Amino acid sequence: MPKSFSKLAFKKELLLLPLMSFFSQSFAQSNSTSVKPQDPPSGRQVFQFPSANRASVFGELRFESLQYLSTLEDAKKLTNSQFLSGRISVTSFSRDPGAFNGELDISAGTFFSLRQSYYSVREIYASTYLDEKAQISFGRKKYQWSEIDRIWEFGLWQPRYNIDALRPEDNGLTGLFFDYRSENFQLLAFGSTIFIPSVGPEIREEDGQLVSDNRWYRPPSNQADNISLSYKLEIGNIVDLVTQDSYALHMRVGHEENGPWAAVAAGRKPINDISFQRLVRGVSSNSEAEFIVNPRVTHHRVFSADLGYQLEDFKASISYFEDQPESVLPPVDYAVQKLEPVRIYTTQLEYNAKNLLNRTILFQTAYLKSFGGSIQDIDSEGRDDEISLFTTRYRFSDAFRLNVLGELTTIYSRPVMTKIGFTRDFEQEGSIMGLELQYQWNRDWSYIAGFDALSVDDNQSTDDGFINSYRANDRVYAGASYVF
Repeated sequence: MPKSFSKLAFKKELLLLPLMSFFSQSFAQSNSTSVKPQDPPSGRQVFQFPSANRASVFGELRFESLQYLSTLEDAKKLTNSQFLSGRISVTSFSRDPGAFNGELDISAGTFFSLRQSYYSVREIYASTYLDEKAQISFGRKKYQWSEIDRIWEFGLWQPRYNIDALRPEDNGLTGLFFDYRSENFQLLAFGSTIFIPSVGPEIREEDGQLVSDNRWYRPPSNQADNISLSYKLEIGNIVDLVTQDSYALHMRVGHEENGPWAAVAAGRKPINDISFQRLVRGVSSNSEAEFIVNPRVTHHRVFSADLGYQLEDFKASISYFEDQPESVLPPVDYAVQKLEPVRIYTTQLEYNAKNLLNRTILFQTAYLKSFGGSIQDIDSEGRDDEISLFTTRYRFSDAFRLNVLGELTTIYSRPVMTKIGFTRDFEQEGSIMGLELQYQWNRDWSYIAGFDALSVDDNQSTDDGFINSYRANDRVYAGASYVF
């Protein structure tokens, strides 16, 4: 039975200040590679609020058409799609002790032809400074927990918005944060009883199968050893799923802008990609089997460490991450995923060339090597099950990455921002290449064009790694963006 189908996750966001939204389930593969623009500049408009020294508002609307170069026989309507998305970010800021600070950063989008809508809450929190160095925040907030997540986007610490595996977005953890910062020391403490996992493509049940109108979803096989397999998704009690304890501590020593630095982080939290357990009803007389699939939260103890050196235009670091997933046997007649611990080693280098060909160009290069991280389904007695629907936890295991970002040229004296990305995974024997051009027509409008290509050395390979599984998803796209 092929083992390359997407991981179980929810499409859900919990809005804590001041509202709460609802959940919808989804399966999503935890894989991504991208060359993404940096976070937007500070707000285009500045206002004065009584409780804040300043506030900013940033907004963006983007429309694009995507054309995939291969047609999937069982999903021909997914060859072309049009996507309209919007983002709004509102921030208020004051260092006065006791003054109110807050941020709301949300995005939403719709695929017109597929009648699908998505939304994401990156951050929504309130905070206040206790003094000049200490701050308390409550809500959903992003921090940089590890260099590995910043470069490789694995979602080790924070959940992701991942409806497109080549364009993941980091979302913050949700809970209570204490942040202390001085010139050469930072301490971050986090605690929560709320868990919001990574978000993936929407799915639905159709004739006993789990399907989705999304090219980045892979359904489970419907056949195994002449047995027809069918699936039924049962979500259960949402409150029980999102009520999960977590805590973490992060410390960083060294100047934030120049010189050597070191950071460590440790904690216990849910794994951001939802696991699952399945009830096997057995084989009927006509050789059919039904799997009832339930989402399941798995906790793990995590540790990461980073050591680096940075100057104004140069940054180099080495990083390490490890975890210990907590194993719990499933009930009788169930099978559950047993997650093998993983150890990840990376090194990364960044150089901002400010005078290369009279232009500013950012070079990013990184190498990653991981050990462990496999998945084996087990039964209620801890024995290996005959079927494992997933085999690996993360998309890369032995990979090199190179990104180039900058204004490589101009047209009619207006800049063309260029983003080039290349990733090679030596174990998968495959590569991913991306190119995006963004033509800045004026202060508000820009036009976008690009392509993504996935290739493997052996086109006949049945490997279930990320690159081979999605190698039919080569695509070109074009669109426009309006910033306000």
